[in-house]
Amino acid sequence: MIGIDCINVLAYGANPKDIEPKDVINDKKNLILRFYRTKDESTYAASIIMPTIVHDTNVQGFGTHDCQYLCFATDFIRESFYQRLGIKDLRNVVVKSIEVNDNKSIPNKVHIDMIMYLMAFALISEKTPLIEHHRGKRYYKSLHTSVINGIKTHRDTSGRYVLIFYNKTYQSGIYDNGLPIVRLELEYNNRGIQKALKTQNDVIILEDILNEQAIKKLIQCYIFDVEKRIMPKIRSWFTDAVEKNIENLKKSSNAFSCYFFEEAINKCDFEIFRTAYYQLHKETQNTARVNISRYKKKLTEMNIHVSDGTYKVIKGFERDIVSQKQIN
Repeated sequence: MIGIDCINVLAYGANPKDIEPKDVINDKKNLILRFYRTKDESTYAASIIMPTIVHDTNVQGFGTHDCQYLCFATDFIRESFYQRLGIKDLRNVVVKSIEVNDNKSIPNKVHIDMIMYLMAFALISEKTPLIEHHRGKRYYKSLHTSVINGIKTHRDTSGRYVLIFYNKTYQSGIYDNGLPIVRLELEYNNRGIQKALKTQNDVIILEDILNEQAIKKLIQCYIFDVEKRIMPKIRSWFTDAVEKNIENLKKSSNAFSCYFFEEAINKCDFEIFRTAYYQLHKETQNTARVNISRYKKKLTEMNIHVSDGTYKVIKGFERDIVSQKQIN
């Protein structure tokens, strides 16, 4: 289920009772609230992990299914801000960004690293590899390393969000019935929140977010952006990858060797090479199926890992997300 994860805020008029406010954690020792100093002594920044207020972990976001706990969550946040910062009124807490995300468990037959590679190739440029840190542990890595555990894009051209896609199992150690999990997260800035809430207010206060209608609007905005802005880029990349293979196959008399011309992208999903080969041999489909099966077997015999079904999993992720679209 799609839901909100972290809400990043600025709290004005703070009068901390403790010079170094401690983190707030739940019974499972997972973070709920974290406070940060700013240059202004009366202002503190804070990160609010909404799911862990009512659940053991943040593996699943705070969604519409959790709105029954909104009164409890709001009271908990209000009390925490009062105890740590002496702030009684949440109208003095301004929202800077909000993370909205969804998860997908990856079947055993598809290697999670190949999911990461495909998303990295489709969504970020090799010229600008990005590295991000999370709680002191580097888990986003550039395309030039042997393993990618996550990617973070630049701000979208709409100026409303950055996309973070990462191996949630690597980050948290949690599985879904034994299957690894990936997370697709959009971090909306002030402009993105304004767009989602359909408001002209320059300042979004925390109370604007802690209600069911706001959460629903943020989730629907996430669905729209995944469906209309993100997945088309991935489909376009897949089509371009197929076209590169078709051009290679046209130029070469040895079809099998063409796999290695674009090995970096073909290793993400054998379906790229298979689709190209089928499109080039439409009139001899039976022979094409036999040949492509033989090529795949030959790669395996050469001890080359063959990933198959990666793109299909990503398309399935899109269907899961879009199926949560609100019907008006």
